[in-house]
Amino acid sequence: MKYLKSLSELKKLISFLAFTFLFVNVSGQTNTIKGKLNLKHPVESIILGYYVAGENKSDVTKLIDGKFSFSRELTEPTWAILVVSYAPADTGKRGTVERLPIYIEPGVMTINAKDSLKFAKISGSKSQKVYDKYLKQREPYETKRKNISDHLKNFRQE
Repeated sequence: MKYLKSLSELKKLISFLAFTFLFVNVSGQTNTIKGKLNLKHPVESIILGYYVAGENKSDVTKLIDGKFSFSRELTEPTWAILVVSYAPADTGKRGTVERLPIYIEPGVMTINAKDSLKFAKISGSKSQKVYDKYLKQREPYETKRKNISDHLKNFRQE
């Protein structure tokens, strides 16, 4: 009889653990992005745009003492765009923006850039490493495409 009671308790424990595991998997994990930017122009705001479950989401923050951070729940790697909005140089004019496509995923990521987002160093995302390899493999084709496009543009002008 004692065995049946402990077997019943074991079944309850297994059911509870299975439910907990399912809930944790569905609810996702935290993605945190910490960054340091030392850019040429004053930054007005930093925006992170991304998709979750087919919905367009965005987070906005300010650069404080050259640092920023974002935090959100994610269930899988997600393509995102980090947008730095610069303060306008002249009053009455709009400032410029700079965009950096990235892959975010659960865990802690860091983004550090000096002078421009073009020189950003990103760490903490395996998906970003794969994306960087893809971009590197694409470079020769993009160069050829640009050459053909330039050639066609020159041909039309003649």
